[in-house]
Amino acid sequence: MNPYAAQSFMHSVLAAWVISFTSLSFAAINPEELKKGHPEHLKIEVLASHIDNRGGKSRVSLAAKVLQVFHSESGLVAGNIILVTYLQDHVRTEKEHAEHRERVKKGYVGPQFFTYPPALEAGIVTEAHLARLVEAGASGHVFTPTASQYSFEPSFKIKQQ
Repeated sequence: MNPYAAQSFMHSVLAAWVISFTSLSFAAINPEELKKGHPEHLKIEVLASHIDNRGGKSRVSLAAKVLQVFHSESGLVAGNIILVTYLQDHVRTEKEHAEHRERVKKGYVGPQFFTYPPALEAGIVTEAHLARLVEAGASGHVFTPTASQYSFEPSFKIKQQ
């Protein structure tokens, strides 16, 4: 191989390497991708909400009516009443968020910050991305959010008469 061809080849490899790795460093997960492929994709109305706050954590429990089924592996139909339960760790979230803010200040480029689903109140209508909860003591229509902070979107409140 002549020296010019070898040099041209090395420049091509180096350029491909730089393009590949710099594009990876700017990659972030599109929120729409986080909402795909979950066992349950429903439109629900929150009928009741209970939040138990203890030691920097909240256990959120929602009673909800299924208004529309986009996809259900558990066989849910419109009209079913379900329980949605999940934990929010506020201390961990604040610590991770503070660490993320510090990295960003230093020029760090990386994935977006993930957090827990929001606590919803009665009267909220939302699309929900859920999975059946399988743990000791759980039976019936008990579910948990599966798409981090994107588990319930978009949400709106039904006007009370």
